[in-house]
Amino acid sequence: MTEKQIKSSEKFIDIDGVIKDRNPSLHRIIPGFIIRYFSENVFRESDLNTLLIDLKDLNNFEFCAAICKRYNVTVQSVGTENIPITGGAIFAANHPLGGMDAMAIMESISHHR
Repeated sequence: MTEKQIKSSEKFIDIDGVIKDRNPSLHRIIPGFIIRYFSENVFRESDLNTLLIDLKDLNNFEFCAAICKRYNVTVQSVGTENIPITGGAIFAANHPLGGMDAMAIMESISHHR
């Protein structure tokens, strides 16, 4: 699905719209091609919007499982029996950009908790 196919009302992420709403004077001085470059090449706005539209009906662990499946992430867990079934627990990712780590952790513990 391309950005043209995504209606603006369906966009979960709209960087141009956020800049325009939050700081209209800044939006007027930044050339549109720079905003478009960052939206598509840095933030991957249309890819993220497509992903979120495709998975918008999923919640919690189902969403995490779908993300892992979509990006061919396999999770191999060791020691999940040591995670308490109830009560609080702290989980940590060792990757500086731990978004996918978080999805993998959620996918792993969803079978246990």
